[in-house]
Amino acid sequence: MYIYPNDIPPPYISTPEDIVDAHADLKNQERFEDFLHNVQQGKEDSIRMVRYTTEGDPIVHELEYDGEIIKSTKDPRRDQYGQGSIIHSACSLIEAVETNESTNYLLENCEPPIEDNNILVIEK
Repeated sequence: MYIYPNDIPPPYISTPEDIVDAHADLKNQERFEDFLHNVQQGKEDSIRMVRYTTEGDPIVHELEYDGEIIKSTKDPRRDQYGQGSIIHSACSLIEAVETNESTNYLLENCEPPIEDNNILVIEK
């Protein structure tokens, strides 16, 4: 087993359970909807979302719901233009914001606050 230094992230290895957003080409949307349903029902659940940048770099975002709090861990270290450090926060809500073109899912009531609280955009 190779141990990576803190400033070098391990390579991203996809799994069939990942929710992947590659420029509006969304894979495993049903799994995301299941997670939302479980949060609404107060059932523990966790997901891993992967959003690809324009350059093709993966940004990994893990959400873990313990029945009360949504723990958010966003890892942009593989993004060559990203900020380079893991962002942790605890949030109490996922809000769906509907527009004519899309539904935006946002993490709300987070401590510490998250600058980019958008977790997924689903085009209509």
